[in-house]
Amino acid sequence: MATNFSEIIPRPDLLETIHISVQKHQGAKRQIDVQMNLPYAIEQVWQLITNYNNLADLIPNLTRCRQLNHTETSKYLELIGSCRILNVWFSMRLVLEAIELPPYEIKTQLIEGDLRSYWGHWQLEPQMDGSTVLSYTAEIVPKPGIPVALLERQLQDLLPVNFLAIRQHLDRIHSSNSLVT
Repeated sequence: MATNFSEIIPRPDLLETIHISVQKHQGAKRQIDVQMNLPYAIEQVWQLITNYNNLADLIPNLTRCRQLNHTETSKYLELIGSCRILNVWFSMRLVLEAIELPPYEIKTQLIEGDLRSYWGHWQLEPQMDGSTVLSYTAEIVPKPGIPVALLERQLQDLLPVNFLAIRQHLDRIHSSNSLVT
C-alpha cells in the first residue's frame, strides 16, 4: 500500500536541505536534479532504495513498484504513480530498465510507458562524517497531450516530498543509528 501524503510529517527544516532544480531544454524536454544529505551510512540508504518491490510503501505518489524480471546486468521494473491535479487523479505507468553500478549508482532507462522518453540516474556519495548524499537526475519528455508546464510543476512538488519520505523512513527504521537527529 502506498504511503499517504498525510503520513509524511511536514518538516520545513528538512525540506530546506533538499536542493532541486529544473532545467528547460529544447521543446518539452526537462532535466531535473534533486539532492539531499542523509545522516545515515551509505549502505543503509542503498538497501532502502534498491528494495524495489517495497518502494511503493515508501514513496507517497508511487502506487506500485515491482520487479518484473532481471538479467545478469539489469533489473526490469514496473512503476505506477498517481497524483491529484486540480481535483482529478492522474496515473502514469512506466517500465524501466535499472542497472546498478558500483559502487552506489542506479541508471534507469524507459522501456515503455506513458512518457515519450525518460532516463534517470541515482547516485549515493559517502561523506567524511559518515552521512550520505543522495542525488537524482532525470531527463523527461512527456508524450503529446501532456502539458509540459503541468509535468514540470508536479516534479517540483512531488520529488522533494519523495526525498523527505526517504529520510523519514530511514529515521523510523534506523533511529538509533542516525548520525544526526
